[in-house]
Amino acid sequence: MSGHTENTSEDINMTEFLKGDKVRMLRSSEEGEVVKVSGNIIEIETADGFVIPVVTADLAKVSREEEKFFRNQPVDYSKPKSAEESLFINHFKDAVSLAFEEINEMKLRPWFINHFDAEVLFVLSVKEGKVFTNMASGQCGKGEEVRLDKEFKKSEFENWSKWHLQLLVFKKEKEVSLPMQLEFSLKASKLFKEKENFGKLQRKGYVRLIDLKEKQLEEPVKGNYFEPQFLYKEKTIDLHAGSLGIQENKPDLILEQQLAAFQKEFDNAIANDLTELTVIHGVGNGVLRTKIHKQLANSEHVEWFKDAQKEKFGYGATLVHFKA
Repeated sequence: MSGHTENTSEDINMTEFLKGDKVRMLRSSEEGEVVKVSGNIIEIETADGFVIPVVTADLAKVSREEEKFFRNQPVDYSKPKSAEESLFINHFKDAVSLAFEEINEMKLRPWFINHFDAEVLFVLSVKEGKVFTNMASGQCGKGEEVRLDKEFKKSEFENWSKWHLQLLVFKKEKEVSLPMQLEFSLKASKLFKEKENFGKLQRKGYVRLIDLKEKQLEEPVKGNYFEPQFLYKEKTIDLHAGSLGIQENKPDLILEQQLAAFQKEFDNAIANDLTELTVIHGVGNGVLRTKIHKQLANSEHVEWFKDAQKEKFGYGATLVHFKA
């Protein structure tokens, strides 16, 4: 009598499927992501956004090597392409990200990504009209990501350009952290410039890193649990040659370096969602002021600008107010 026993499909398929796993069907060419596990029935979401139930025997996990092949592009998991990408490969820092996975050419699926080396509780609100409404809330483990229960149309994204985040961080064996919160902008013109891979499964979409290193509240919160903080950000820059350390003597070269310094600060102000920027340019012959005002007048990011603190600077400074 032979000792050989016949394996059933149930014996063969001992793979354990978890929510978030990338899978492919054995009886078709469909691929997707596990969104729910119920015994031997797995619900997967396809690239088109459809959720379908499949028995475990008809599924196989997609390995990283297979994923490279199906994407037709190399994905180097050991050497991130940029500093920001390294955040998604177990490099912790005091930051979170909002990522928008591209479902198709029209729809986006949002994800909350926690870069803290600790669990966080979050409340995310978005401005609709003149008021903020709660979009999502929940908890997210250290280095983990949470899918938010909402979809956005790319064509309507500008309607939700202003966001508000409230965050509480829990670190073991340390004192309870004070809550953090800030208001920030997500402009479609900036967000949709470049796609990138994000998260542990290297989904493709658009990512906004939110650095919270400087957002720790120094004093205990009084009154309401979340007191408005960090909602108004401003900065003052001085473009005088002496303040910038310019050693040149020729006016044209001095002007060139002053404009370069202004451009750098102006770009940083937009990238960091500053509310206002005060530019001290001096009076002089008026050339620097004129060139700066011309750029401000043509910028899509500037709501208005005017002479700043005339009693102090006369016409030697300009206050820039950015669009929300």
